[in-house]
Amino acid sequence: MTNSFDADHVAAVTGLVLPAELKTAAQQHFETFWSFGRGYRRVDFGQDFFASDRTRGCPAWEIGAGASMAFRRPRLS
Repeated sequence: MTNSFDADHVAAVTGLVLPAELKTAAQQHFETFWSFGRGYRRVDFGQDFFASDRTRGCPAWEIGAGASMAFRRPRLS
């Protein structure tokens, strides 16, 4: 197991979000075309990613879902 906050520049992490069920056609459609599942491979998003589309906004959906996320808490000295 790796530490998600293993580097000082990592400010936030997201995790895998799996469907609770796939019983309806709508659920299956969502998972097929818009799923929150981004796999198990680590992907780092840096300044270039966020600056790449300043006119319309960052495609945050490519990063992950808000259902599984953590943010670095500032260290108090």
